[in-house]
Amino acid sequence: MSDDLGFGALLIRPDGIVAWTDDHDPDREAFRRAATHWFGDPTP
Repeated sequence: MSDDLGFGALLIRPDGIVAWTDDHDPDREAFRRAATHWFGDPTP
């Protein structure tokens, strides 16, 4: 059995819900948008 889910990156919320995925070439800007959506703006 393989642990490879076929994604290059995953964003998993603390409650275990997958909030964002990306193929094998992760997009940093898409990750930033998803993280800001789920966790808020990191700047004070």
